[in-house]
Amino acid sequence: MTQAYDRAAIWKAVRDAKATLDGSLAQHNAVTDPHTGYQKESEKGIASGYASLDGAVTVPDAQIPAGITRDSEHGGFSPAGHHVAFVQADHDALPNPHHVAFIQADHDALPNPHHSNSNDPITGEKQGLAGTDGVPSATNKYVTNSDTRNSNARTPTSHSHAEADVTNLVTDLAAKEATANKGVVSGYASLDSTTKVPVAQLGTGTPDGTRFLKDDMTWTVPAGGGSIPTPICITLWQDASLASWANMPAAETEFRNALNTRTKVDLTNSTQSRITVRQAIVAYAGSQLKVKYSTDDATWYDLCVVSLSTIANQTLAGTWTNVPAGAKADVFVRVVGIGGNGTADPSFGLITLQVK
Repeated sequence: MTQAYDRAAIWKAVRDAKATLDGSLAQHNAVTDPHTGYQKESEKGIASGYASLDGAVTVPDAQIPAGITRDSEHGGFSPAGHHVAFVQADHDALPNPHHVAFIQADHDALPNPHHSNSNDPITGEKQGLAGTDGVPSATNKYVTNSDTRNSNARTPTSHSHAEADVTNLVTDLAAKEATANKGVVSGYASLDSTTKVPVAQLGTGTPDGTRFLKDDMTWTVPAGGGSIPTPICITLWQDASLASWANMPAAETEFRNALNTRTKVDLTNSTQSRITVRQAIVAYAGSQLKVKYSTDDATWYDLCVVSLSTIANQTLAGTWTNVPAGAKADVFVRVVGIGGNGTADPSFGLITLQVK
């Protein structure tokens, strides 16, 4: 027995289903944030909820509108026989006819439900993502563990910049001097441990205490042929009667046990000194006369010395001795004797201090 079908009803059902799908899809695509209108899982399969899927991943029969033809209603006839009016073009034109059973929960579980196909990598980029190749370029922004950009040291190409290109460089260096220029030609002078410029950086030649630095930066002996200035002679004792020093003692004692050789001398600019003596009567062997200096006329220090003679009527001169730093001032001086034997009585006519 042939069962009659209402083709108009079937077409209406198909059109209604398509309209429903179109409307649902348009509504879904119009949602800016897919989380705004999500439904709870408890709303699955209930009125005003959403369709569920059975064990065969299909919509249960109970949730399909009654107007849709079931397989059982075909009565053994081939379903294809009733699809005569199905238009393939209409099916292909649907954006996605399988969204009928779209499950909001599955949608929310996607890693990025807002992904746009416009951001998909191009072919070369997809190869790079697979770790095989993919040429790095301005358009290839995807990096994988096999991307050559991970192992490229990216050593900068050698280049230079003008000083003005570096912020504040010129200003920062304006008040500085490179240490490499210290004590070298066309550089700047250094200072020694006493905060003085080393003599070697003042001029050429060998300074030896007798030379002066000229304006041509050379150490030179002064003109006139003399290497040292003319000494100054200061009389400390003079006696035409050749007075003797009776019983000259062994201990250091002021000359003739008196204070009459004391005077003051400005040795500020002096470098050397010596004592000269005109001796008449012989002295004990090894005895000496000394000139001593003091800054306070109380504490005394050696300035220069001369050994006395065991021969009568001798003119004696001590060795030129460098003036100590402490004596380079306006100081007191005096004559002392030392090394006598307390018996010999040497006599003297003149004692002088010479400085230069």
